[in-house]
This record gives sequence, structure tokens and C-alpha cells, in this order.
Amino acid sequence: MPHSIIVDQTGERYMNESDSYVDAGHAILDRQKQNGKAIHSWLILESRDRNKYLFGEMLPRMTPKKAIGNKCNIDIDGLKTTVSTFNKYAKKGIDEGYGRGNSVYDSYYGDPTYRKPNLGTIEKPPFYACKIYPGDLGTKGWILANEHRQAMKDGQPLKGLYATGNCSASVMGDVYPGPGSTLGPTTVFGYIFCNAY
Repeated sequence: MPHSIIVDQTGERYMNESDSYVDAGHAILDRQKQNGKAIHSWLILESRDRNKYLFGEMLPRMTPKKAIGNKCNIDIDGLKTTVSTFNKYAKKGIDEGYGRGNSVYDSYYGDPTYRKPNLGTIEKPPFYACKIYPGDLGTKGWILANEHRQAMKDGQPLKGLYATGNCSASVMGDVYPGPGSTLGPTTVFGYIFCNAY
């Protein structure tokens, strides 16, 4: 959404925040290898974001007191520089740093009332910060399955064990083309399996 960025503990942006969660997770892990300060990272929001958009279970304009914590330990000079640079990009409508908003995918969850649905400056207080950690979604292909989705071991199917979706090897390899890319195969093979028995 507009009016938000993700920074590491030095206050620097290091990714396109509108990438898929798979790509965002890879970016966090890569940045952690580079400087050791990306786990945890921070999602920085400003008042227009919290006033207009849902955030997790929190409705707009309704940030409960339990969600408000102490000051963050982010390098303030690094954060000021990052926000200043990002604001220039947002005003221009082009994220010259990481290309946020350059693809249809990037803008899908944005605000269609904006010229660039996911770019908005960070300048109107109050400001908010939320810790960001990478997490696991699935194995992304560690269970090899045959054409009937039977799990394989040593070239032989394991009786009664089937794998599809995020837990099985995918025709897309280790990339994530978009929402539903594992749901389609799971639905098809689930249907085939259910009708076969």
C-alpha cells in the first residue's frame, strides 16, 4: 500500500516491498547475509496508511493500544536518508531504487485511487513501525511426486502418500508466478485422486 516502506535495522530500504512474499522473503535472507541486520526488518507506515487501509486484523483508524510499543532501535540517520529518497521517488511516481510499481503484480494490492497504486510519501505523522520476519510457507518442491502425484522414494511410489501444491516439486521450480499457482494443480490432482478411489 502507499505510504509504507520496509527497512533493515540500519534504516535502509533493500527491496521492492510490493514483490510477492516469496521474493520478499528471499530479499530479507539475502540482505541478512550481506549485513546481518535484516532479521528483523521494519515496516514503516505513516498516518495516511493507518487511516485508510486494513493492517492485519486492525481496521483503519483503529490501532489498539496493545499494538503501540516502545521506540524502535533503527539507525535514525539512515532512516531519514531513506525516507527522503523514497519520498522523491513517490512524488515522481517512479521508484528508481527498486522498481516498486513497475509491474501489474506490484500494483494489484495497491490503492487504485493513486496514480501509482503503491507509491505514497512518508511524511505525515504519526508514524508506525512493525517488525518483519521471514517465515516458511511450504517446502517449495522437496517431495518428488510422479504424474499421479504419488510421493516417490528411490524411484518408487510410496503407497498411500500423495503430494501436490507447496509441498511438492513444481513445474515452476523455485519461483512464484502469482497467487493460486499451487492451488490449480492441487485442485486438479485432488479431483483426480478422489475420483480414482
